[in-house]
Amino acid sequence: PAAAAVATAPAAAAAAATAAAPAADGASKIRQMGGNAALRICSDQVVVDLRSALKELVENALDAGATKLEVRLKEHGAEMLEVTDNGRGISRENLDGVARRHHTSKLREFDDLGRLRSFGFRGEALSSLAALSSLSVATRTE
Repeated sequence: PAAAAVATAPAAAAAAATAAAPAADGASKIRQMGGNAALRICSDQVVVDLRSALKELVENALDAGATKLEVRLKEHGAEMLEVTDNGRGISRENLDGVARRHHTSKLREFDDLGRLRSFGFRGEALSSLAALSSLSVATRTE
């Protein structure tokens, strides 16, 4: 297989931090969210359930030119979701950005959205899965 992506134990909810804390007078004070709460909240909008996680991984494989896919689930996907394919894989120079937020090989500018000829942006789904689960990506280009 050229590539495999495995996501384990996705988070059920993204409400990891509270954006407002009670002030001394009882009113809520607006403050920046702590930790990675914003990332997890935004990620829950890309990957909302097991079905959408699987959809994103399958679309990544198809965008990479895969003609053969293997999907494995452990405990119906609650413990593990794995997609293995025979697509082109991810080149060495692209590995650093593979699961980083707002990193994609598909877009540079907003207007590029109208010219997309693929299922997705590829990078946003992996970033979301990485924020919500324990993500492992293996790739081979030869």
